[in-house]
Amino acid sequence: GTDFDTLIGHLTIERSDGTTSPREELTVATVLRTGQPVQKSLVYVHPDGSRVPVLVSTLPLGRDSNGEFDSVVSVVQDRRELEGALSELREWERRYDAVVESTGQVVYDWDAGSHVMHWSGSVETVLGYRQDEIQGACEIWRSHIHPEDLPGVLAELKACHRDPARKFDATYRFRHADGGWR
Repeated sequence: GTDFDTLIGHLTIERSDGTTSPREELTVATVLRTGQPVQKSLVYVHPDGSRVPVLVSTLPLGRDSNGEFDSVVSVVQDRRELEGALSELREWERRYDAVVESTGQVVYDWDAGSHVMHWSGSVETVLGYRQDEIQGACEIWRSHIHPEDLPGVLAELKACHRDPARKFDATYRFRHADGGWR
């Protein structure tokens, strides 16, 4: 009651959509009600009108054999620095994409962990595909390589996996959206 009001009673707390978050939706109240950990992105609006985007992570502590807990811990992370860094990263990605596209080249990146290919550059101009048509699993890339070229490409790929310092270097034909080969 009183400690909770003293701690945050002077703040207005909003959901990420800009609507005011009622107290019963706050993470501490939710953990007290459910006994389960909660994480939410919120905005603290101070009395002076300044707004602070935060990530609030709250969990119960000190559970006994009956599952009852005797305390709650809440960690509030200021997201302003993170959001600024993400904005800067998006701007650099936009610039990179513009530079690659201006070269008339196609660039792809294969995430070996997830086996997802990310395409950028002049994909539509060179290969005839919108990025969203070709983006995704490496099987899409593999299925578009000319059958006569595929064994050599796969051998080069395996060599790169064995030696991470090796640069992938393969020349192969790729099926254009019109059915021809480039």
